[in-house]
Amino acid sequence: MEKEAQNILLIPSPNELKWNDVGGWLAIETYLNKDEFKNYFLKEFDVNNSQNNTVINYTDNKIVLENCQNVLVVFSDNGILICAKKSSSRAKEIIHGIEHDKNYELIDSENVSINNSSSQYLGVIDLNDVFITYDGNELIVKVI
Repeated sequence: MEKEAQNILLIPSPNELKWNDVGGWLAIETYLNKDEFKNYFLKEFDVNNSQNNTVINYTDNKIVLENCQNVLVVFSDNGILICAKKSSSRAKEIIHGIEHDKNYELIDSENVSINNSSSQYLGVIDLNDVFITYDGNELIVKVI
């Protein structure tokens, strides 16, 4: 290893460069847009009476949040994660459902109604009293 170290050039970074060990979904909030209701987002989404949510949408699908607080939504081509922000570190728990081609999965959630008419996987962790619908174009998450 010491022999290889001789072939490395170290370039000092500018003082304004700050290290951020992004270890989870919520650490990304620093780099996202934020609205006046403390909703963080990668792409614009519709919000109604909702605050302190994080929406990371890697698709062109529309996302609507109604009456939501402290919810994380991650939408990618691989699947959709919807969870309480305090449980964001549990995101890996939905991988089993994705790998086994499930339509949706509820983990530690109660009184959740899901209408998923698409083939897209939808994983819900630690949410209660929520209505979720996805028709292949628009995802609606509504606390009831």
